[in-house]
Amino acid sequence: MDSHKISCVLSDIPSQISGVKWVTDSNTANVYSAEDGTIVGTSQTSSLSLSSTQLTNLKRNGDITTFTCTIFVGDQKKAVSATQA
Repeated sequence: MDSHKISCVLSDIPSQISGVKWVTDSNTANVYSAEDGTIVGTSQTSSLSLSSTQLTNLKRNGDITTFTCTIFVGDQKKAVSATQA
């Protein structure tokens, strides 16, 4: 099984965000290689790389795995999230 990269697009944000947080609903260690990405206009695309071993472990669980990326914006630290299954 080859490695895989998934992306999440965070829209309507005012400036570059660092520290995009990725989590999964699976019973895993949540140890993945994430990149914050670069803002273009008012959207920023973050990506998460999964190794073939990580994909095999997720597939072994048998369920559909949902990944969520989250940033916190503004003075109120409002959460902005995108989810991909």
